[in-house]
This record gives sequence, structure tokens and C-alpha cells, in this order.
Amino acid sequence: NPLNDAPVLYDDDVDMGLLDDPELAEAMQMFADMSPEEMAGVVEELKEMFKDDPETLKDLEEVMQELSNLSSDDMEERLQEIMQEEAVAYAMTETLEMLQAADEEDLEKIISQKDIVLESVIQTGAISEEEIEFFKSNPDEWEKELRHIWGELNNQADTPQHDEL
Repeated sequence: NPLNDAPVLYDDDVDMGLLDDPELAEAMQMFADMSPEEMAGVVEELKEMFKDDPETLKDLEEVMQELSNLSSDDMEERLQEIMQEEAVAYAMTETLEMLQAADEEDLEKIISQKDIVLESVIQTGAISEEEIEFFKSNPDEWEKELRHIWGELNNQADTPQHDEL
């Protein structure tokens, strides 16, 4: 069952194999510590490596343009944000792939735990106080909402993603 093996992400747990790679973390730190001249040299090497991939080149140039406007501390922070964005995109792709393999039994497991799911959603701050009160006092509406979300996620999983993630 695909949902049983799903990775659990917590607020600070976006490592998805990218951020817990010690070599990548070291490379990011080295890049953040480079002088502008050193960065330019690395960028030229990367451009050569990706010369046959115009999309990656465009992304690289956009990132480099943004980074060139930042201080060293800001750059390190932005590199971390970029890695987190990549991790989130990876997690979304994995989740959509998992949903493609999910079935009605998985939905029913979620519905059977709807009170726990609601408490979890409340803890994330993703819904307003009014919604909290509404769903707590109308469990059938919360179940409808979960089924609606499930349907939307399945629609997304069934729709080919074109560089949206």
C-alpha cells in the first residue's frame, strides 16, 4: 500500500536526500564562501556542463542573477531556500506519484482517522479559527472536505505535470 510507506515531512525536515547529502551541503557552503570571481568561474564551468540543456542553463542564469545581488549571508540563506524549494518540489512529485497508485482503501483509512487529521491540520495553522470551529462541530463536513481534497489531489496526480513543480 503506497500510503503506508509515505515519507513524513515535518516543518524542518525537508531533507529528501538533497540536504542530507554531506557533499552537497559542503559544496553549498563552499559556494556561499566564494568571492564573486570564484563564483563566476564555477558558473562558467556549470554552463559548459549544461550547454546542451537550455532549460537548466536558463534556470542557472536566473539563480546566478539573483545570487549576484545578495550579500554573503543573504546568499547562504537564499541557497538554503533554493534547496528547500527543490526538496518540496521533489516531495510533491513523490506524493503525486504515490497518489497515482493509491486506491479507495487508502482514502477510507484517512477518513477513519479524520479527527486526528483535523487536529494535525489545526496544528499547522493551515485553516482559520472559523473553519476549525465549523469542522469540529460538523464532522460530516470535514469528511466531505477530506473527500474533496482527495479528489483534487487525485486529479492533480492524473494530470501530467509540465515543469510546474
